Amino acid sequence: MIAGGFIDGGSFTDSVVEYDIDTDTYNTIQSLPVPIRSSTLVNSNGYMYNFGGNRDGSYRASVYRIAL
Repeated sequence: MIAGGFIDGGSFTDSVVEYDIDTDTYNTIQSLPVPIRSSTLVNSNGYMYNFGGNRDGSYRASVYRIAL
């Protein structure tokens, strides 16, 4: 699973994608509430938790929960 990151031109993205090994493709799941990079992800009990990250040069003390 990949959440956020850089896109062309150096801007941030809020996309969340997962890799499907059977079809060798990435599928968009949901978007984060804000574009972010350099966060930590944890998958637990049907949810993905996104901790922290960097947005516009400042690190955030935040947690986002996304249903899988």
